[in-house]
Amino acid sequence: MFKKKKCINLSYEMQGYIQFLCYTIDKQSKGVQEQVKGLCREIAGQEWKALYEVLTNPYKTLERIARDNFIWERRLSVWRAVFFETYAKEYI
Repeated sequence: MFKKKKCINLSYEMQGYIQFLCYTIDKQSKGVQEQVKGLCREIAGQEWKALYEVLTNPYKTLERIARDNFIWERRLSVWRAVFFETYAKEYI
């Protein structure tokens, strides 16, 4: 079940749309896949794969991904919020 994140300044519907778009990234067009990867690179730089995993893997928690990649949870959380808000502004 989807739960709205208070730290992301978007409506429940918009957050849900972006979240499920990311969760189904392998079923999206190549263009959408590249948009998501490109924005992850822009936001997180060399650590973009960790952000990409946070966005596209519904089975791993943010905490576990942070631990596995030696990144602070807060940093990943901020990057996720920036991704959602930027994606909504630039692509929707």
